[in-house]
Amino acid sequence: MVFHGELGDNYLAIKNFVQESKIPLLGPPTSHPWLNFGPLFYWLFIPILYIGNFQPLIGAYAMAIFSSLLIIVNYIFVKKLFSDKVAIVSSFLISI
Repeated sequence: MVFHGELGDNYLAIKNFVQESKIPLLGPPTSHPWLNFGPLFYWLFIPILYIGNFQPLIGAYAMAIFSSLLIIVNYIFVKKLFSDKVAIVSSFLISI
């Protein structure tokens, strides 16, 4: 896991929101100082980091779990829409 300053800043912002009992209305900053992303990332990661006691590795574990589940969900969804072979190829492409 590459833990760069931007990710640390986002995790620290999430921790501050929890400690101050505030709901974030702005998300992570962009490369432009006047523009921010939406707060959905913060809203999704607040419970995950809170349960993990704000350890940075919890975010990496959560992303690994979400990515693994995405492959399974993709296989099931594409299999229902198309065929088994298309679902296998699609899941393989997502996994690599």
